[in-house]
Amino acid sequence: MSARKDLEKLDAMLDDALAGVFNVQSYDETLLSKVESKMARFLDTSRLRREQIESEQGRIHSLISDISHQTKTPLANIALYAQLLAEQDLSGEKASLAEQIGLSAEKLSFLIGSLVKISRLESGIIKVEPKSGNVYDLMAVAAAECESLAAAKI
Repeated sequence: MSARKDLEKLDAMLDDALAGVFNVQSYDETLLSKVESKMARFLDTSRLRREQIESEQGRIHSLISDISHQTKTPLANIALYAQLLAEQDLSGEKASLAEQIGLSAEKLSFLIGSLVKISRLESGIIKVEPKSGNVYDLMAVAAAECESLAAAKI
């Protein structure tokens, strides 16, 4: 085969590989046949690795969902008990400890919620769609929200 025909055959093989329909055409001792066999092995191992990665991502997503589900009730209970304790007439140190329990429960709830969001982003359930906008307006809204939250804490 001429070099041009070899390149055309290689080009067709690459097109088939990109389309996901690559099959080995012949098994002979030519260099092109060796490249074809190696490409088939490469595509097979790539497909297997992709399947393994997708399976692992599914397991991680399932694990995060399970952790989220299993921790919501205990965290809600802890927050409720901390709130009940805070409503009691407690001495200074005990009141402070009850407040710390409530704050820790809020932090854990926030972290678990963040894990769930990250998992949803990675799995494609949530998609980020960037938009052009005025950064100053965005920062002003964020600052106003922080101010109201800070005022509520005082």
